[in-house]
Amino acid sequence: AALQETAFVHRSAKMVQEERIWLKKQLQNMNLWVCDSQANYLFFKGPKDLEEQCKKRGLLIRDCSNYRGLSKGYFRIAVRTREENDRLIRIFQDIIREKQKESGAIYGWQK
Repeated sequence: AALQETAFVHRSAKMVQEERIWLKKQLQNMNLWVCDSQANYLFFKGPKDLEEQCKKRGLLIRDCSNYRGLSKGYFRIAVRTREENDRLIRIFQDIIREKQKESGAIYGWQK
């Protein structure tokens, strides 16, 4: 029965494609490097402690530092619904804003 449900598959694929484009743009707007993707996830580079900071806020992301050749700061996130993606972006923005404030970078200088 699941194999016969082609309309759902097409709707889901279209949603993932649209959300992947939107999510990638939002990450790039935060000056994060994002790898191109055709899948339902994005691979990107961010602050080294992003995973820990996200956990404190109830958000789980995949730390990819155990992948061969990668170090702390590489992550993978799933492409989800707009509501979920928007929540993820707001959390990332809060974390990055806090880091900028701590370093003084938000004011154009660093401590």
